Amino acid sequence: MSTTALHHGIYGIILNNDQILLVLKSRGPYTGMWDLPGGAPLKNQAVSGQLDGGSRSESEAQTLYREIYEETGIRVLTAHCLSKLAVTLKLESGLFHHTGVLYSIDTYETSDANMSVEKEDVHRAQWFKLSSMSKIKLSPFAQQAVELVLKKKKD
Repeated sequence: MSTTALHHGIYGIILNNDQILLVLKSRGPYTGMWDLPGGAPLKNQAVSGQLDGGSRSESEAQTLYREIYEETGIRVLTAHCLSKLAVTLKLESGLFHHTGVLYSIDTYETSDANMSVEKEDVHRAQWFKLSSMSKIKLSPFAQQAVELVLKKKKD
């Protein structure tokens, strides 16, 4: 019996001149592929800065800043929303529908950067030249995002 898995996340495009920062996935449908740093918002948990101490879901910005720091050690200072993307994959277990909000990271701090960070779903982070994207095993989601970045660079 096939099932449909849904995943929604918040992701960052981090550029440094002609390079983009990607993370190597260690689990899930993108295992062994390079993807964008980011992930799903925390739900029903205490969120830093909430005055009443109650629980709620993270905002997109909180998710973006937390996920990028956890996966790369980079602290996002400013970012702006770039686009929304959607990818559907046909897997042995059924369909995997992945949606995400894509942010361009405008300014960031690298003093805590740890490219060899081992997180539960990421092996490491690495900078790649945009011109070498065709040689890298990108996740379908990251492929769409890179195509968008390259198109915007041409415009």
